[in-house]
Amino acid sequence: MKISVNWLRRLVEVDWDAAEIARRLTLSGLEVEEVETRTVALPGVVVARVLEAWRHPNADKLQLARVDTGGEQLTVVCGAPNCRPGLTVALATPGAVLPGDFVIKKAKIRGEESFGMLCSERELGLSSESDGIIELDASLPIGASLTAALGLEDAVLHTSPTANRGDMLCHLGVAREIAALAGVALRPPPTEISALHGEDAIPVTIEDAERCARYVGRVIRGLAVGPSPLWMRRLLESVGVRAINNMVDVTNFVLMELGQPLHAFDLRDLRGPRIVVRRARAGEPMTTLDGIERACLADDLLICDAERPVALAGVMGGLDSEVKPDTTDVFLESAWFLPTGVRSTSRRLGLRSESSQRFERGVDPTATRVAADRAVRLMLELSAPGSSPSASAVVTDVVAREVPRARIRYAPAQAERLLGVAIDAGTQRVALGRLGFEVDVPPADGDDPRWTVGAPGWRPDVAEAADLIEEVARFVGFDAIPTPPARLTLPEGEGLARDKRIRQVRRALAIRGFHQALNYPFLSREMLAPFGGPAPLMLQNPLSEDLRVMRTSMLPRLVANAGHNERHGQVDFSAFEIGRVFLPGGSHADLPTEVERLGLVWSGETGAHWSGGRRPVDFFDLKGEVERVVRQCRPDVPCRFEATGDVSWLHPGVGATVFLGDTRLGLVGQLHPRLARDLGLGGALFVAEMDLGPLVDAAPGVARFVDFTRVPAVRRDVALQLPKGTQAADVLRAAAGLGVQVIDNVEIFDVYEGDSVGPGHFSLGLTITYRAPDRTLTDDEVGAAQAALVGHLVDRFGGIQR
Repeated sequence: MKISVNWLRRLVEVDWDAAEIARRLTLSGLEVEEVETRTVALPGVVVARVLEAWRHPNADKLQLARVDTGGEQLTVVCGAPNCRPGLTVALATPGAVLPGDFVIKKAKIRGEESFGMLCSERELGLSSESDGIIELDASLPIGASLTAALGLEDAVLHTSPTANRGDMLCHLGVAREIAALAGVALRPPPTEISALHGEDAIPVTIEDAERCARYVGRVIRGLAVGPSPLWMRRLLESVGVRAINNMVDVTNFVLMELGQPLHAFDLRDLRGPRIVVRRARAGEPMTTLDGIERACLADDLLICDAERPVALAGVMGGLDSEVKPDTTDVFLESAWFLPTGVRSTSRRLGLRSESSQRFERGVDPTATRVAADRAVRLMLELSAPGSSPSASAVVTDVVAREVPRARIRYAPAQAERLLGVAIDAGTQRVALGRLGFEVDVPPADGDDPRWTVGAPGWRPDVAEAADLIEEVARFVGFDAIPTPPARLTLPEGEGLARDKRIRQVRRALAIRGFHQALNYPFLSREMLAPFGGPAPLMLQNPLSEDLRVMRTSMLPRLVANAGHNERHGQVDFSAFEIGRVFLPGGSHADLPTEVERLGLVWSGETGAHWSGGRRPVDFFDLKGEVERVVRQCRPDVPCRFEATGDVSWLHPGVGATVFLGDTRLGLVGQLHPRLARDLGLGGALFVAEMDLGPLVDAAPGVARFVDFTRVPAVRRDVALQLPKGTQAADVLRAAAGLGVQVIDNVEIFDVYEGDSVGPGHFSLGLTITYRAPDRTLTDDEVGAAQAALVGHLVDRFGGIQR
């Protein structure tokens, strides 16, 4: 929506410049996207008055005019036929520069000196056509710059009102906001009508009170169609509306000024004459102003005369009854139509008009009469010279039903709870009052401290107390409401809900560089078969043969995702999916058991690291990611890995079963090379799948902060020769269960098999960290602790220290 600052200043007086107006409006909720400056520079052109005019002695078609410039009187040669005494004109004085870089000079024309030029609109660049010199309003100050007097310097605000603020689609609505923010009075445009004749009214019948709540009609006779005055044309052009003629321009002007759509009918084309507001008959034809014949539906609302449709209500007028160059008598329509009805018709027909845009958002039902009177006044004032127009003294004003306005029970104390800042009740009352709300405050000694607030007719978007609090915030200024520091509320009891914990897992994996996959839970039996598992459930009505069974594993689709990326050149691929698998044997005979699982795949190389370049992904990379997820969800329960048995789809010896305490979660390992080749994969693919239920169903244990240790640690390495089949996880559990207090951590750094170890054995390298919380350990203490640990492990697993 374009808003002219000059137009705004006709309605509200503030000393803000255009930039400040834009800033204040934006902070109050009406976004101003751009401030466009428009200037018609006419240096040296002033307002003057013709004192006398006489025929040029040496030319039949020229006149000499003596004009008053406010400081002196000059003689000018003029060839315009409308030059006459008493006319207020635009005088280009010597030295003035007109459009086209045309410089005015003192000159002799047919033997008579001319000290300037009386200008037409075309010569001033204000119009493409003109008939004689420009005739200005007699009230303009003599001697003033024409640019300033006519408001040729303007700023246009390009606003973007929200869909619920239809009142911001007019200058009065924006001026109302400015008046409230600045604390000044609004100056509504005059609507009084003086030229009235007898009882001349057109009967109006509203057959659909739901779709048309009010219809105002006025008859104006004796008009003469002609061009609109310059001031109106300039204002309309500033907001992007093309001037047509004085009658049509008035309806467009009132639309842009007050936000109420109007329509003017040529009275002689209304049959009856009568107006009927009714629903269309299915297939009923009507030709709109754009010359297109349209077939109506029974849901469309029509404005009809006694015989036929003459307008699509709220959307567009009819071609047969439009104002024509010879129109003298007009019937003016101003109505309130149901927004949803106008929207339905407008969208179905693809007809978007300035009227439909406003009716769809909701106009003020109390403004229909005001807008009609404003338009009648302007039509009477702007009728072409030589006419004697008058308006009917009788106004047709049919109210089919009252459009309800919200009345809200409001407690001022609510504002602090929603806004986070205390705003005293007095400020809130002033804010609501200035914004047009009716505030009824109960007596101080009453039982109910709440106010009753009535919304104005132009605010159908206000329906509850929260809306009023937003109005208060806009009035105070969103920039004046402080932003409090961030606060973290720790969960109590059960803690985070299950779905929040799942979101945390997603977020953690995404941060680690894994892409989230979203696959169908359906697949083909052939895709699922290599991964074993129970017999899948069959769908009775599959989308296709390739989507016939419900998945019992997350991996088939994820492996297919990896293959698709590899075939398209994306070898480095890591992805996860959280979803449900469907296993037979549920509590109900016909329904499966749904288990929520996490699936992971990883192939290619890891990213560059500070300690070296890229390297191929291995089993321990994915094992670390699985361990990280488990520890994030359940830091209170130990996570362990044990070698898998015979899993047909995993590489033998490169896989592990994941446990949370004694609960089995799932598997992690490398996809069997043979299966990888069968599926078209060129490199190693590491996969993992585990149940999420044990991780997210129970509340995690409370994580406690442990202060940083301020004493040094001592690290010792030891290699043990152990019988084959010994599980590394069992060795680590045995070390942790020994109970030696100064043992801080035990990690595996090497596994070796070779001739030097001997048949049936392997070498397991351990790094042991010793640390006491309160002192630096001595060599004797570390030696005694290591001897105890090694002795315990040798005795427990039947090995020897190498």
